Amino acid sequence: MGATGHFVITDAPFTNKRAAIPGITAQLPDGGTIQSTHTCSLALPFLPAAAREAHIFPFLASGSLISIGLLCNHGCTALFNASTITIKYKDCIVLTSTWLLITRLWNLNVPADTPKIASTTSTANAVIYNPNLAERIAFYHASMFSPALSTWCAAIDAGHFTSWPKLMSAQVL
Repeated sequence: MGATGHFVITDAPFTNKRAAIPGITAQLPDGGTIQSTHTCSLALPFLPAAAREAHIFPFLASGSLISIGLLCNHGCTALFNASTITIKYKDCIVLTSTWLLITRLWNLNVPADTPKIASTTSTANAVIYNPNLAERIAFYHASMFSPALSTWCAAIDAGHFTSWPKLMSAQVL
């Protein structure tokens, strides 16, 4: 189960510390409870304010807990594999983590500076000798591994082929 909010320890990287009146209460695995003393903003200024809201728990023994769900609810994408997690916001990597076998938890690395672009734009070009409309459409269709025409037209209409010269779904059918 994941954290329902961002719950941080007192030496976590944050800004805008304010007294929490009243604080929130969190239940511990042993049935005990702890209460937050302050609210703050995670030190990730490139994320929306709502995605950075956190509560400070001075007696949180395990370390800070970051809510992947809360990040994703505010526009982030979390990509997991067996040993790493990458969290992106607007195509930029904002957090990375490795899975620790000993604790069986993810250990997030908070960046010291601005996020890095997660992907670069690539282009693929082909030269076809003076194609007519039918030849160009046939070439485009084949280069997409010949998807169902209805699926391909829906993708064209959704704007996924804006970099393909003069391609419109009306030409396909």
